[in-house]
Amino acid sequence: MERREWRTRCRKELSTHIQSKLGIVIDPAQVRLLPSPDDPYTWRFLPEKKHLFSKNISDHSISAYKDLSNGVGRTFEAIPAKQRNSANSFGMMEGAVVATVGQKEISFSTLIDQLQDKNAVLSQSLEEMRTQLSAELECRRHAESELARLKEVNERLQEAYEKNDSIAMRLKRVLDGQSQGLKSAVIELQALQEGLLLGA
Repeated sequence: MERREWRTRCRKELSTHIQSKLGIVIDPAQVRLLPSPDDPYTWRFLPEKKHLFSKNISDHSISAYKDLSNGVGRTFEAIPAKQRNSANSFGMMEGAVVATVGQKEISFSTLIDQLQDKNAVLSQSLEEMRTQLSAELECRRHAESELARLKEVNERLQEAYEKNDSIAMRLKRVLDGQSQGLKSAVIELQALQEGLLLGA
């Protein structure tokens, strides 16, 4: 189909969706992706479809018309204009897909609720992981601090040992010298005694 035909088909599908969802009859030619403040409807969409609602229908390409036609009621939906302030993406996860229950498509609002529930669970899990990581980092910092302290104590003990060992070696040399001198003195005294005895 040509671009004009896709645009016409897209407008009809959007008009039909608005009527079935909100009970509001809008002429296909009057359907807007950027509703004015006077329009009784607005759009709510998933984050990855935000670009489709950034300009008028007439400014889109064939691929955008196909995307709109395939996504109506699935990746976006019409809501009353009074909900305009909540019409954006609700911070839902990107890449979300429509699930099925009993072979029937889940409504867009139900999908939003499911995604919000999943986001809440993920947020809680993320917070728990952050708390656990913080505790583990604190334990690691404490262990590293204790290791540094023990290393410093070990270095001091090693220095003290080396210092005491040096002192012990010097004392040993002194004692060895004194012992040798004492032995020499004893030998001399013995010789002197022997000389005195012989002289007597």
